[in-house]
Amino acid sequence: MDVKASKPVNGEESDFGMQDYSGRCYDAETCSLRDRGESWTVDHTCESATCVLASNGTLLEKRTRCSEPLPLFSEDCYIVRVEGKPYPDCCPQLYCNGKLVSYAPA
Repeated sequence: MDVKASKPVNGEESDFGMQDYSGRCYDAETCSLRDRGESWTVDHTCESATCVLASNGTLLEKRTRCSEPLPLFSEDCYIVRVEGKPYPDCCPQLYCNGKLVSYAPA
């Protein structure tokens, strides 16, 4: 399978080339076919993937992940990283004075 990837950047999307199986994407991680437009969470990562058709006619797996929360600006602020939940519920959360200030999906 020909795989092309752009460098993923926090809060942005990356594209992975997918072989065309009768207009469907092959998801190598789960050994399953995905319909164009179908979205799914990626196990063991805090990412979402979608099977999309690129302008050149190639099917791509477009991944989206959390952006990083803003830097801590007070001693009363802290970041909570959520483990074991699917995207976007796994994204880091910024709390200040015990209150949720920022939730960081892309």
